[in-house]
Amino acid sequence: MPEAMQYTTTIDSDLWKANETAYTSEAKNRLMMIDRHWKYYDGDHDKQLKAQKDGYDDNVIINDVEILAEKSAALLVGDGVTFDTGGDAESDDTDLAIQMLWEDSQGDTLQGNIALSGSVEGHCVVRLLPQTDISGAVIEGSLPRLVRISQKHFSAFWDAFDKQRVLWYRLQTVTATTGRRIDYVKGAVMEDGSTDETAPVWSEVVYEAKNVNKYSGIHQWILQSVTPWPHEWAPLVDWQNFPNPSGYYGKDDVKSAVKLNDNLNFILSNLMRIVKHYAHPKTVGTGFNADEVIPTAVGGLWTIDKADAKVFNLEMQADGNLSRWLAGVVSENLWHSGGMVDPQSIKDKVGQLTNFGLRVLFSDAINRTEKKRALYEEGFQRLNKYALELAGLAVPDTITVVWPDVLPEDAQAEMETLTAEFDRKLISAETYRDRRDYNNEQETDRIAEESINSVNPLAGLLQGTGFDNNGFNRG
Repeated sequence: MPEAMQYTTTIDSDLWKANETAYTSEAKNRLMMIDRHWKYYDGDHDKQLKAQKDGYDDNVIINDVEILAEKSAALLVGDGVTFDTGGDAESDDTDLAIQMLWEDSQGDTLQGNIALSGSVEGHCVVRLLPQTDISGAVIEGSLPRLVRISQKHFSAFWDAFDKQRVLWYRLQTVTATTGRRIDYVKGAVMEDGSTDETAPVWSEVVYEAKNVNKYSGIHQWILQSVTPWPHEWAPLVDWQNFPNPSGYYGKDDVKSAVKLNDNLNFILSNLMRIVKHYAHPKTVGTGFNADEVIPTAVGGLWTIDKADAKVFNLEMQADGNLSRWLAGVVSENLWHSGGMVDPQSIKDKVGQLTNFGLRVLFSDAINRTEKKRALYEEGFQRLNKYALELAGLAVPDTITVVWPDVLPEDAQAEMETLTAEFDRKLISAETYRDRRDYNNEQETDRIAEESINSVNPLAGLLQGTGFDNNGFNRG
């Protein structure tokens, strides 16, 4: 949504009409872009060639947009993101509450869907829905549900002089017969339709659509309710997928790939048409008329009773190398547009690359992922803090987002490196175990017990009886 000045519920006012005009124009353009990106993700690409009179469709559809979006999301969240309050790597009640919050909302699946939708749509929105009982009353002390909101149903209205200051959010859907709109407005909405932006609350304003015309889309919005939201934040958390300093909504990962995928499909479709026409040799004859050809029974041969008659196969003068080269260039740049490495360029090298080599090769992908993680981290942290506040729990000052490694590590190479560092006394045994994801205290106790048992086998038999060495050391 473009810049806005003030919110109003007075439907017949000039301010309402100005807001609606700006919203309609902006939302229409964004919706077209989002629909096109999801269409290509689903493999429904535009056909680059028209079907010929023979009815044969020469179009080739290679869906690299889907793979690019999936890879981008996979690098971002991997097997799932976890959270640590206080950054102390110790689990407490708050950590368990955050874990339960995500588990109740299908945590790993939700995180993957958020990352994927961000790659395709360019912006992420998650709604916090308080838990309610059968009567619709909010269950006190319960954690909310986290619900991903599609960009097709979301818009933000920001201050004309401060793009980071959102005046109100909008969720909207309109079908052929009905429509619903929810505005989350910063401040208190007054009875005269104006807004007191100084109030430390938000307001939920609900409308229903009336007189919907399924052909023209013309409809009227009827105010249904205004409900105070008693918090200094809205029950929506949104953030950019990739930094966009010139706009409110973030950048997606597939915009350029969609265009390049069309170019790639055009090249391959033309090659397919060429193969169709020239896969079998076309025989050409000169110096005679068609009725002068005499077929014979032996091998289906022809005879021509003319001395200067010539019969030969028509062959292509070019071998298609230029087309294949061009397809390779387009494919490579398609992957680079999303910060990824062209899979074809490394398919024969993966087994030969070290961890260092892989990180150099994927440096652009790693850097792009780290930029995205900075944005997603801030969004995840706000979600967790708001959810804890809704549940009436203490909100910690720090919630660390624990990301998985962008690229998988070669365990053997990592162990050899750590061993060399340990032998040279560059790291301690505890650091070694930490990097290998071992519990240092637990492993130290086990090693001590095994050492005792190896010296005195009887200690192993007495372990746990109170007469073993550990029991003696404990008094």
